[in-house]
Amino acid sequence: MACTVLVTAADAPAARATLEYPECSRPSGEHGVDVSDDLRRFSVYLSIALLGCGSTNAGSSTAGASGGSSDRAESGGERPADGAGGTSPAAAGGASVGNGGTGAGGAPAGRAGAASGGATATGGTSSGGVSGAGGAGTEAGGARGLTDAGPDAAPPVPAALVAGVNVHGYPKPTAYGYVAADGKDRMGSALVALGSPGVRGGTIGDTAFLARLASFGVKDVVLLLSASAEGKPFDPAAVGPLLQKSIDAAEPLGLTLRVEGLNEWDLFNTKSYNAGVLPSGMTASDFVLYTQKALYEAAHAKGLAVLGPSVGHSTDASNLAFFPDVSAYVDIVNAHLYFGSNPESLPVAAVAQSHARFQGSGKPLWVTETGISSYGNVSAASQADVIRRGLGVFAASKLIARAYVYELLDEQLPGTSGTTYTPDSAEYHFGLFTYAGDAKPAATAFQSFTKAP
Repeated sequence: MACTVLVTAADAPAARATLEYPECSRPSGEHGVDVSDDLRRFSVYLSIALLGCGSTNAGSSTAGASGGSSDRAESGGERPADGAGGTSPAAAGGASVGNGGTGAGGAPAGRAGAASGGATATGGTSSGGVSGAGGAGTEAGGARGLTDAGPDAAPPVPAALVAGVNVHGYPKPTAYGYVAADGKDRMGSALVALGSPGVRGGTIGDTAFLARLASFGVKDVVLLLSASAEGKPFDPAAVGPLLQKSIDAAEPLGLTLRVEGLNEWDLFNTKSYNAGVLPSGMTASDFVLYTQKALYEAAHAKGLAVLGPSVGHSTDASNLAFFPDVSAYVDIVNAHLYFGSNPESLPVAAVAQSHARFQGSGKPLWVTETGISSYGNVSAASQADVIRRGLGVFAASKLIARAYVYELLDEQLPGTSGTTYTPDSAEYHFGLFTYAGDAKPAATAFQSFTKAP
C-alpha cells in the first residue's frame, strides 16, 4: 500500500496526517473593527514519494466572521460584528489523508503541483488509506533541507494564497440543516456553486458529515479535535480509533484529510459542555499541550498532517500567553484573524510571529478563520469588498498559504429570533450565501482567489 511519509528534523520518518475539531465561539468585541487591539522546536519536513505515493506538507486556510454572540455547543464559535463584537460558530475544518499534499508553496493537498521553484511527485494513497490524486509540491524555491531554520524563521513563501471555506454540520433550524426551495441541500448547492472548495468543518469521527461533503464534490477537509468526544476526562487513547473511523470513511470517498487541535481553548475552556474534560489537577493551559500531543502522535501514526490549536484573541498578549509551547506537535501553524472594516491595517506579520513562537517557526501558516458579517451597517456589497481586500492583504503578505473564510451560509434569517439562537445578531450573517442558499456578492469575491481542491 502506498503511504505518505514525513521526515522531521528530530524524528525518524513518520507517516503523518491531520484532523481538527471546531469549538469556535468568540467573545463579544473580539473581531471588531479595530483589530489592532484585538519557535521553539522547528519541524522541518520533506514531502517524499514512497511506494509510488506522495507525501503531504501542511497547507493553510482561513475562515472568518464578524458579529453577535451566541453559545453553541462544541462546534459553535464567537465572532465580533463589524464595530461590535460577538460570538459565532467556527466552521468545520478538514484533514486530508492522501497522496498529494501541499508544500508550503500552497499547492493543494491531493493534487500534483509544485510551488514556485519546486517539483512535483506522483502519488498514490496515504498510509491512512485516503486517496488523493497526485504528488506533493515542494515549497517555494525547492525542498528545504533537514536543518533548524532558527526561532525567528518566517513561514515558507507560498506560490499563491489558497482560499477555503468554513462549514458546519448543524441541524435545523440553521441553514446547514435545510434543503432549498428546489429540494437541494443548501450547503451542497452552495459548495457546488463555489466549485467545491476545500473546507474546514466537522469533527474527528463524524463519518456521516464526510460522506455529505464528498457527495458535493469536496475533496479536501480539515477536521477538528473535540475536547469532549474522547471522554470525560479526555482520554488520549480514544483519539486514534476516532481518527481511524474518519480515515476509513474518507478513503473510498477520495477525500484528503488534515486534523486540527483545540479550537480557541482560551475562550472555550469555560463552556459548560466542556466541563469534566480536564484530568484531575491539570490546568486549562496544560490541557492544550496534553491534547495536541495526543492528536499529533495518533495522526502521524496514520499518515495525517496536524494543524496547531487556534487562539480566540489572536492579537491579545494575555490570550497568546495562555498557550504552551506545542511546536513539537504541529506541522502547520494555525491562526484566526478576522478582517474588521479595514483589512489593510491587519497585523499579519505580527500574528505570524506570535503564533510561530508557540507552534514553531519556518512552517506553513494557515488562517483557518477570517471574514466579516453582512449585518447592521455592513451591507452585502461592503462584505464582499472587505473579503476581496482582506484576502488580497493575506496574499500580498507572502506569509499565509491558506485562508478559510467564515463561513459558507448565513445561519439565520435576517431580523428573526426565537429559533435556536436568540436574539439575531451579526454572528449569523457571515455567510457567502444567504440563509436561503442564494449567493451574496461575497461569493463572487471569494471565487477570485485560488481555491483549495
